[in-house]
Amino acid sequence: MQVFKPATVTDRDIYQALELEWEDFEDSVQFIVGEGLSVDYIVTRNTKDFSFSSIETVTPEQFIQTVIDLV
Repeated sequence: MQVFKPATVTDRDIYQALELEWEDFEDSVQFIVGEGLSVDYIVTRNTKDFSFSSIETVTPEQFIQTVIDLV
């Protein structure tokens, strides 16, 4: 909890995600919430599902390597 904090999903986030009309609704919710929080990355094993995302999408392994490189 010192490095990461849980994100809250609001009804507005849900409506915005529905407007995206992505194939995977859960991915669109993650994108909308991430965009609202100005996150640096979306970490997922299915990076191809976020091909329309303006947020950099990385695999868990890529994310861990990024964190290691920062230290």
